Amino acid sequence: MPRMSLELVVVAIVVLVVALVVLTIFSGVIPRFGSLTDFQNYCRITGKSSCETTGFPPIDWTQNVNVGGKPTSCQATLNQFGSCCAKNNGINTWSTSC
Repeated sequence: MPRMSLELVVVAIVVLVVALVVLTIFSGVIPRFGSLTDFQNYCRITGKSSCETTGFPPIDWTQNVNVGGKPTSCQATLNQFGSCCAKNNGINTWSTSC
């Protein structure tokens, strides 16, 4: 009987360690922003990079994230400035005058 208890404890510890490793790996995937300016800069950089490489905004462009306690998305934040992905002479470019 004590051997089974020991095996259960070992299995529980292994599961906890694996869970912590997975959480650590994926905790960097979701960016956190303390200010609207940080978020706008992030959106400009990822939008420009994605537009120039794929011709489209990033896949998470419309996903809401908390910025200063309020939910917003890159699309909602930058569309107010007229930012978009557009073709200019056949080349994908990030434009601020859409």
